[in-house]
Amino acid sequence: MKIAVLKSGAIGDLLLITPAVRSLRDFYPHAVIDVFCPYEYSHVLAANPSVTNIRTFSMTRIHSLSGRFGEAVKIISMLKGYDVSLTLNTDRRWQALPLLAGIKNRICVKSRGHRADDCLKAVSALTGQQTDMSGYVFVPDQSDIDVPTEKYIAIAPGGGHNVKMSSPQKIWDKYPQLIEMILQRTELSVVILGDSRDTLPLTGNRIYDRTGITTLSDCYRLIANAERFIGNDSGLTHLAACTKTPITALYGPTDPAHTAPKNAAVIASGLPCSPCETRGCFSCPENRCMRRISVDGVFNTLKEFD
Repeated sequence: MKIAVLKSGAIGDLLLITPAVRSLRDFYPHAVIDVFCPYEYSHVLAANPSVTNIRTFSMTRIHSLSGRFGEAVKIISMLKGYDVSLTLNTDRRWQALPLLAGIKNRICVKSRGHRADDCLKAVSALTGQQTDMSGYVFVPDQSDIDVPTEKYIAIAPGGGHNVKMSSPQKIWDKYPQLIEMILQRTELSVVILGDSRDTLPLTGNRIYDRTGITTLSDCYRLIANAERFIGNDSGLTHLAACTKTPITALYGPTDPAHTAPKNAAVIASGLPCSPCETRGCFSCPENRCMRRISVDGVFNTLKEFD
C-alpha cells in the first residue's frame, strides 16, 4: 500500500504531525508512507524512521500569486498513483488536491482540539482503531555544537516568522529582564537560541548567544542538555517537546489548547480577547496579551532551582 501524507507548514506544524506518522507506521509496517511537505522545512522529517520518502513542494511559491497554480499542479502530479491520502491541513484547498489526483481513499483532518490529537484521529479514521499520543519525534543529524559544562536554561525569545508570514504578536518583549533575573537569583547560565533576528542586546560570562549560528540539530542538542526550556509559540518550543527537558511556553494570541506541548507549563495573559488568532490572522496588530505576561510569572516556573 502507498500512503501519501500531505502537510504544509513550518517547523512546529511538521513536528505536530509526527505522532500521527508514527502511529500510521505502527498500523502499516510494510506500507510506503511518503510525506509531502515544504522543502524549506523538510529537514524536520528527513531522518524520521516512520517516513519512507519526503516529497517536497515550495511553500514560497504556493503562497505567491504567480507560483500558486503551478505548484498546485506539481503537487497533484506527485500525488498520482497513491492508494490512500491523509491530508493534515484543514484548508479545503489542500484537501482538494488528492481528489484532483484521483486518489479514491482520502482522509482529511478535522479541527476539533489539539492539532496533534486531530491528526491522530485522522489516522484512526483510516485504520478504524484507536490511536494514542506517543510524543513528538525529531531525529537530529550529527551536531558538534559546544554545550556549556555548567547548568543552564535554554531560551528561544523569537519565533512567529516563517516563509508564509511574520507574526510579531507572538513575541514576548521581556526576555532581557527575565535573563537578568535568572543570572542574579540563580547559579544557572543562559543559552539563547533562534535565528539572527532573535538576538538580544545582552552579554555576560554566563550568557551564551547561539542565535543565527545553529542548525535545528544543534538546537535540539542544546535544548536536550538544558535544565529547562523557555519560549514563545514557535518551532523551537515544539522541538523542545521532542526532548525530556521541562518546558515553559508563553502563549498570547494563539490558543495553547490547540498547539502547546502537552508536557509544558503554559503561561498566558488571561486577557478576554486572547486567543484571537484565526488561520494566521490576528484581531489586533499589537501584542498586548504577550506584554501582559509578567517576568515574575515566568521566573516562578524555575522555582525548583532556587
